[in-house]
Amino acid sequence: GWNDPGDWYNYTREFPAGEYYVMARASSGGQPMKASLAEVVSGAGTAEQELQELGTFEAPPTGSYETFVFVPLRGADGRAVRVSLVGERTLRYTVGA
Repeated sequence: GWNDPGDWYNYTREFPAGEYYVMARASSGGQPMKASLAEVVSGAGTAEQELQELGTFEAPPTGSYETFVFVPLRGADGRAVRVSLVGERTLRYTVGA
């Protein structure tokens, strides 16, 4: 569906212990794509969530809302981020401007 800057989505999953490279599958008809990913460290399921930032997803527009690409999660240095997860965790995807 449509996303506006500031929209966010929580994803709670059970993760086998490991280190993961995270990818977003995204499309854009005209605007560059930008979003961030954080782990919810407290307050999952509430409006008062404490977050630990993990990185950002950034990519040029794909030219069509039906043309998807995989976008890697990257750190401030531009390198792919490896995320350590184990057990039930909640990750928050936030749409950027």
